[in-house]
Amino acid sequence: MTDVSELDLLAFFEVEPERDEYLLTYTVGTSSELQLLFQYNPIENYIQTTLKVAGEKLMTVSHDAVSRMWIDGAALGAEFAYRDHTVRLTLSVRPRIHVEWVGLRTA
Repeated sequence: MTDVSELDLLAFFEVEPERDEYLLTYTVGTSSELQLLFQYNPIENYIQTTLKVAGEKLMTVSHDAVSRMWIDGAALGAEFAYRDHTVRLTLSVRPRIHVEWVGLRTA
């Protein structure tokens, strides 16, 4: 499913994750500015991103069925393959937080 280990995610986010059973939550940013919560559950096979501004939730996007996840330099990528479409996540946290979710129909 994925070639990214917990050690790879630790190096990418540069913070220890909070753990709840198999759910790993990496939080980057500050509470007074933009904050990203990246949640990954390798057992249930999903990723969720939440953006907050000054502690207030701005948006949450979640997808299950992670088919591939990788780190390429300063970007983390993930792909979610469904029967007739693909969703891709591209995420970076340095020098600034950037999260992009794109869904494309493949059939």
